[in-house]
Parts: sequence; structure tokens; C-alpha cells
Amino acid sequence: MSSKVKKLVRIADEKAHAFVSPMRRNRDESQLTSYRREVFEWKHAYVSWIRENESEAVCGEHLNNYLEKNGEWVAYCTKTGRFADNIVLYLSKILSDDSKKVSVIYGDEDYSYEAGTVCMRMCPFFKPDYSQETLLSFSYFGELIFLKRTIAEKIVGAGKGVECINYTDAVTLYDIALKAAEHAGRDGVGHISHIIYHRSVMELDIKDAIYEAANEAISKNINANAKEEDSQAYYEAYDRVEALVSEYLENDDNIAKVLVGCGQDGVAIRKAALERRGLTADFVKDEGRDLYRICYDSKDALVSVVILSKDNPELLEKCIAGVKNITDYANYEIIVVDNGSNETNKAKCAELSTKYSFSYYHHPMEFNFSALCNFGVSKSKGELILLMNDDVEVSDGAYMKLMAGLAVRSDIGAVGARLRYGDGISLQHVGVTSLGIGPSHQLQKKSDDRNRYYGRNRVDYEMLGVTAACLMVKREAYDMVGGLDEGLKVAYNDVDFCMKLAEAGLTNVQCNGAVLLHHESLTRGFDGDSDEKWYRLLEEKEGLYKRHPQYKAYDPYHSVNLIDNSSEYICSHKTKAQDLDWRSAVTVIDENGSAVINAKDFGFRLKMDHSFLQRRFNPDDEDFFWIDGWIYVPGADHTLIKKYVILQAIEGESIYKTDSIYKIDSCDVYRPDVEELLSAAKNVAMSGFLARIAPKSLPKGKYRVGIMLQAGSKKSLMWSDKNIEN
Repeated sequence: MSSKVKKLVRIADEKAHAFVSPMRRNRDESQLTSYRREVFEWKHAYVSWIRENESEAVCGEHLNNYLEKNGEWVAYCTKTGRFADNIVLYLSKILSDDSKKVSVIYGDEDYSYEAGTVCMRMCPFFKPDYSQETLLSFSYFGELIFLKRTIAEKIVGAGKGVECINYTDAVTLYDIALKAAEHAGRDGVGHISHIIYHRSVMELDIKDAIYEAANEAISKNINANAKEEDSQAYYEAYDRVEALVSEYLENDDNIAKVLVGCGQDGVAIRKAALERRGLTADFVKDEGRDLYRICYDSKDALVSVVILSKDNPELLEKCIAGVKNITDYANYEIIVVDNGSNETNKAKCAELSTKYSFSYYHHPMEFNFSALCNFGVSKSKGELILLMNDDVEVSDGAYMKLMAGLAVRSDIGAVGARLRYGDGISLQHVGVTSLGIGPSHQLQKKSDDRNRYYGRNRVDYEMLGVTAACLMVKREAYDMVGGLDEGLKVAYNDVDFCMKLAEAGLTNVQCNGAVLLHHESLTRGFDGDSDEKWYRLLEEKEGLYKRHPQYKAYDPYHSVNLIDNSSEYICSHKTKAQDLDWRSAVTVIDENGSAVINAKDFGFRLKMDHSFLQRRFNPDDEDFFWIDGWIYVPGADHTLIKKYVILQAIEGESIYKTDSIYKIDSCDVYRPDVEELLSAAKNVAMSGFLARIAPKSLPKGKYRVGIMLQAGSKKSLMWSDKNIEN
């Protein structure tokens, strides 16, 4: 712990005691119960999601009865899970939709622990709409699929009602799914965007540890609706079970059990599926894990590597040396386009072109990524185009072969690579998703040391977009959609390109076997590091969605049940802090202004993390002030403390106006870091605060930022060293 933090959390004197003492007399157990639930639901948003999204009346009809009456459909599942209570409701909805002429149906799943009245649901898999390449990676349809009887009879013979496959033979269900998808075709596979099946956590290899973790809840038969004195025991049991299951699912040692079919036991089934589709491929084992990747036959197609660079010969050499020395694919050429290096760097680049045998074009012009890429492609000869940034570094030689095998296929559009930052472990790119806030790099800055959200950083997934920092595509497809749009000079040109390919009927694929390093934007800088760049970014985002309005806040490969304003795969339940549309209420303090300013200092501790103007995320939005941090009152029960942000107008350099004071509502924020730091403090997990303030709710001017705490009639105010200016 740093000396600064030690000073921050040092036990206070009798000033704090005077603030804390009344709390002990006014203790209300319902506040503690509410606090515990709030912490629990912050940690496990899926619990809140269930309450908000599964409130429809439970359909009492059993699935077997429904299928018997319907007669046209057969269900195949494992024996170890349980159907969702509303499964008949969800199934009947998709079957009654005349616009969906489907013959194969799958749905979302979660894991469940059940014993008596104890039920703990966790780790949902909210799936993409039908994705052929994802299905060839692993059995993402899961442990329950519905087939039209006509298809079922062709694949597995006559079936009636629910057919169960032993859990130990789940790969057989994968085989059925692959064959069924082939018969149905891309438009014949339906996806139910609801949880329809609960996998049992007791079928995992850690069932003894799970039973022990849940033992207290089991022994008392405590469920989620337990009475107040027992609720904490349930929360703690859930915490332990969920931690065990999450760790198991993310552990690469278990990847073939979590992503059924991706391991050695699925190779024969996947190979047979490829042969039925007329595709030739080898299977390559990942080092250190039971994961076999499909390496399609690239037909030794010539790959033209197009690299843009300016005034950075050292970085360029590192990039090209990696391509030359590490790449295990022989048939490629390199074209470097320089849009205006100075004479010294131009000469260095020319020397590099001789040293590494590549084509070098000095093409002075204002930076326009799209135009420069199109120019480079026009100078190339390859059947395949690989757009590569000069700040990309080759770290594994298999990337080009894996990407080329996909890109050469007639049904594939853009192929992207898994990119890590220069530290070699943090993810920079595993696909681009169109969210409510716009295109987003999924899992950005997350560690690549584990299996993230059902293989999103491990196996190939179909995606709406991939980054042009390392993007391969057939020349034929590149030309068909007109290359990159030169009207998008800097940002979103790659997303636009991918959307055009998708609209042309091609599939874009995130190839997670292709792993490279990306020292992002070292040549050009970041798009958000100035107002000018940020608003240019907004203009280009607006232009993107004018071109492709059907993809605004929509992505077929991103579930509607996942949050739409974060690069993480978390369920769509939003607290106030996660809802970017939420704004704090602002109250003008008039006659009591001086009273607030003179509120007694009871010695609490304040850590102000951020106080800044957040630029808008979309052109139609507004900028807003973002203020957040955390507080600590030594000896206090933090469940009894209300937190308000206080703004006081500043006149000149240091004159604080007592008639221009504003009280700002804040929302509580879960801070596990503070809970760990102050492990002996009482109920400090929700000590964080966040205020988002619309600038129009404040007069123009400069304000100092403080925090006022209130416990009963007691108030305490502390000023930070932060200011905001409207």
C-alpha cells in the first residue's frame, strides 16, 4: 500500500466519531438487507437480468406434450440439464412467426445448481444468430436442439418427443447439429434469444467442490427469496459456487469440455462435416491445450501484404522483419505505401526495400487510410490481399496460412486476426461489434490468459466486422464492393468495408488462431486524444450508419441480451452507473448555501478518481460531466451514508461564490478494490459514487468539486482538488 493511500485511510480522530455515533443508535436492519442485495446484484448482474426478463407467465405445458401435439418437431438434448420453465412459450413464438421458415432451432443456455428449493443460475451463454463458421469451431448450439421431423428422419431416423443423449457422448449431439445445419441452410436455422436450457454444474469435474461451496445454503434449504437473516448465507454460497464455475469455464485446461467438439474428440466429426461440404483442411493442435483448429487449404494463393507507413522506418523494419523471418507461408509479396516521409526517412525506407525485397511506393498525400490502401492494392498482384499496419508485429508464423485458408473460400469475406497489445497478453482485437455506442472492439484490454466468454478469444467466430490493422480478403471480393470507401478517411473504413461484404452475402470471420502484436496507433496517434479527432470520429460514425442503417445498434452476432455499451460480454441488465443515458438531478442551493459550505468536517476520506467532460458517444447525444470516486468514514457503517456531489462556482482564481452552489445526486458504485483495500471497514463495498451531469443543467462557469455525506441530520463536506468548467 502506498504512503498516499495509507494516509488516505488512516484511522481518524474524534471528529469522525462524532459523525459515526448517531448511526449506531439509528441502525435499521432493512438498510443492511438492501445493501447486501445491492452488492450481490452488482457482482452478479445475471440475477437481476433473470428478474427483469423472465417475468412472463410460466407456460405450464410440458415440452414432451407440446411436441407430441405439434407432431412436426423433435428435440435432442443431453440427460443432465433441465428445460427452462418457459421453453414451450419461447418455442411456440418462433414456430408461429411466419417470417421464420426454420427447420433447426437452438437457444441460449446457462448453468444451474439445484438442490431442494436451492437454485443458483449463473454463467449464461447468450449466443449469436446462426453462424456456420462458429458451429464448425465447436458445438455452440449447445445441449438442446430442435429439428423438424423431416430432417430428423434423414439424420438419425424417426424420433418422437424428446431424445436424450448421454452427457459423456455430447459430441454425438454436435454431429447431429452439424448435419442438421447442412440440411437446413443458412436461412433455415432459427435462434431463440432466451434461456431455454439449464446445464447442471454438477456434471462438471468440480462437483465435490461445488457441493461443499453450496453446503450452508443446502443445509438450511435457503433460496434466492430467503428471509432477511438467511439471505447473506445464500449470497455467500452463490459467490463461492459462481466463482468455481467461472474459473472452470475460463480455464484453458477444460476448453474441450466447455467448447464441446473443439478438442481431439471432435476432430473426426468436424472433418466429416468439411468433406460433406467439399472443403479440404488439416487440423492443427494449439500448443498447451486440447484445441484443434481448422486450417483450410489455401491453394497456395499469392498473398499481397499491403502496409502503410510514414516517417517511421524503425517500426516498419520491425514489422517487415517479422513477416519475413517468422511467417510460415511462402507465397506472398509486400507492398509498402508511404504517404510522405521526409527525405531522410524516405531514403531509409528505400534501403529497407532493397534489404527485405519489397515494393516501396512514395506517394505523398494527406492521410486517407482508405485511399492509401486502395492505392496499395492497385499495385499488388495477389489473389488475396492482407492489409497490415506498420505497428503490427508478427509473433506466430501460422497466421498467414490460417487466414489465407479462410479468405480463399468463395463464401468468406474479411478475415481478422487476434491482436494483442505490445505487452503480449492484453487483447486489442478479437472482432468488431456494432453496439448502441457504435462499433466496438470486443474484450479490448482484457487479459488473453484464459478462455473468454465461451471461446470468443480462442476459436473462430463469425463477426460483423474485423479490424484492418490485420485483415485478409480475396481481391475479387475487395473489387466487388469497391474497396475501402475513401469518404471515410481515418476511422470506420474497415467496419464499413466489412458491412459491405456482409451485405453482398459474404461471411466475415474472426480467426483467433492468427495471433499477432499490435502497438496500436504508434504512427498516427489515437482518434480520441483531441477534440478535433473525437468529433471527426463522430462524423465518420454518423457516415457509417447512413451507409448501413440496418446495423445501427444491431449486430446479428451479438445477442440482444448482452450489454450494448461495453466491450465486455456481460448481460444487458444495467445499473444507473452502466446506463449511459442516466443523468444526475441537479438542485440549486440558495439560502442554505452558506450552511452547506460551512458543514462540519467530520474527517472522512475522499478519493476523487475522475472529474472531466466526457465527449458524446453518438452525434445525436450530448457531452456530459463525469465525476466519480469513493469515500471512507473510519468506524462508520457505510450503509447509512448518503453521498452527494457538491459544485461551487469559482469567480476569478480563488473566490468561491456562496450563492452559486449545486447539490448533485450520485449513484452508489460497487468498488471491490476498496473492499479489498479496507478489509476491516464496515460495509464499504458500495462506497463508490458516480455523477453524470448534463452541462445545460449548470450555468456557464468554473466549479470546484466536493462531496457531502449525510447520515441522518449529520452532514459533512470535503472539497477535492478537482474543478470542472462548463
